[in-house]
Amino acid sequence: MAGAASSSIGVSAPVYGLIRPAGAGWSDALTQGTLVAGVLLLAAFILIERRAAQPILPLRLFADTQRNAAYGARVLFLGAMIGFFFFTTQFLQVVLAYPPSLTGLAFLPMTLVNFGASDAPLRQCAPAMGLATTLPGMALSPLTAAGVPLLAHRVTLALGSASTMLALLLVLTCQARPPRLPPPSTAST
Repeated sequence: MAGAASSSIGVSAPVYGLIRPAGAGWSDALTQGTLVAGVLLLAAFILIERRAAQPILPLRLFADTQRNAAYGARVLFLGAMIGFFFFTTQFLQVVLAYPPSLTGLAFLPMTLVNFGASDAPLRQCAPAMGLATTLPGMALSPLTAAGVPLLAHRVTLALGSASTMLALLLVLTCQARPPRLPPPSTAST
């Protein structure tokens, strides 16, 4: 219970601490307090997980450097995707004056391609396809920024991002060694 509480509050507090300065400023005591509390609670979570018989997050998962690289790549990729969705939505609605319904529909080609790209046959060719399909989409980006709505750009960029993510996951996690588990307990209950 302590691990669940410390992780939940430890993640929520910094989020609140990063949102609050927009209205209260960075010198606000509550802003600074929630940021410090979040860091301390996350540190407490790690200490609790070290001692727990059945941890929520087994820390041995972070013993392998390849697995850590895969985790890091996934965090960076997904963080970039969140920024992409946020800023693209702002661009479509504020700059191009799309209504919310059309903005949602503008993401549909990318969503469909991402679903299609997650199919097993594509995973085998994902490392070769990642850069080859992302670069044309990036090359077409200035045209989209100029107000030219290009379905091909969205599909190409979506295919590239999906296959790049698959390539990262395949290369980094498939080669990672499984974590060493302690031998099963022989004590009877």
